[in-house]
Amino acid sequence: IALSIFATALIGFVLAVRAHDFTHRVLQRMGAAIFPKLTRKVQDLLQAFVTGLDALPNKRSGILLIVTTLIYWGTNGVGYYLVMRGFGWDLPLAASFILLSIIVIAIMIPAGPAFLGTFHGAILAGLGIFGISATDAAAFGLVIYPLMIGINVACGLPFLFIGGDPKIGDIVRASQDTAL
Repeated sequence: IALSIFATALIGFVLAVRAHDFTHRVLQRMGAAIFPKLTRKVQDLLQAFVTGLDALPNKRSGILLIVTTLIYWGTNGVGYYLVMRGFGWDLPLAASFILLSIIVIAIMIPAGPAFLGTFHGAILAGLGIFGISATDAAAFGLVIYPLMIGINVACGLPFLFIGGDPKIGDIVRASQDTAL
């Protein structure tokens, strides 16, 4: 089911990029009469996606974005799987990616800083699907949370030093200017 949803979304995004007007017309014809609000939201989402891609300077940057995104999500999924194995759970690799998907959806819900609450609730719900007790799932959440934050920091921190805006020096100078 997840694969079919992902494949449909991917086709929609590719069509939105390659044939924007056509995609807009098809969505309008298919959904506007039955689900006008949902159709409008999907059209707005696709427009925002296409607008976001316009920020990429060239095709190489787009390919690099896709590759680094796949590496990032692959690292997270395999990392979750390894921690699951460390807990002695004999779950398939797919379980870690299912759990990761549940977490991603859950942390979109507005919550406290650093996803606290929604992240851990998603862990309990996601691992419950696989028959993991709430106590064991809570322990897993306490282990995986700092690892997840560490991966995010490790992925982002180099870019403060190697290029792009802002650089770490710009941030430090801005904070000093603000403090004065």
